[in-house]
Amino acid sequence: MLIMKLLGGKFEIKMEEPGRLYYREGLHDYVFPIFEQDRQIVIVPVPSTQRFQYFFKAYFHPKRFSKSAKERIAPRLLKYFEQPNRAVKLFENLDRSDPTALYQSLFDERNRASRVLEAAGLAAFRDYCAIELIKETYGLEVCGIKKEDRVQPILVALQRGFPQWHFSKVSRKEEGMGNGWKVAIHMFRKRKK
Repeated sequence: MLIMKLLGGKFEIKMEEPGRLYYREGLHDYVFPIFEQDRQIVIVPVPSTQRFQYFFKAYFHPKRFSKSAKERIAPRLLKYFEQPNRAVKLFENLDRSDPTALYQSLFDERNRASRVLEAAGLAAFRDYCAIELIKETYGLEVCGIKKEDRVQPILVALQRGFPQWHFSKVSRKEEGMGNGWKVAIHMFRKRKK
């Protein structure tokens, strides 16, 4: 745990588990996704969770992460991880509302997910049918899981392989080619319509 004072403001930065960077400032707590890619530390400058402390209890903070908070907090996170011979950068977030924009890195993540599942003893076409991209929330969906007893091992393998993706969902689809169970794991919270 590190408590830093910069420009008179107190804040605390902790990393207690893989993929989760905890930042506390005053009564506000934030959890930021963090991961390593190509020997670089990559920090996602949008928190997956925002809470505020009120009378010894933490409450979910439903508002969007403000631009001013991002401009204040992101440089502090970068400075915390600054080391000689080790690059640190912010995750480049495309406009998720643009249906034509693609995260090229999601294709690489799909390949990595396939390797993660294979290492966990789960095989394509035996345990699941496909791994699809979820552009809007930056994630993956493993579809066509025919046997219910394969759902939990797939979810656990994906959560271990992608600890920086803090959201997951399990559902069942009854019609079409991808019928069966679906496991989705993603970095960003789904936007309410």
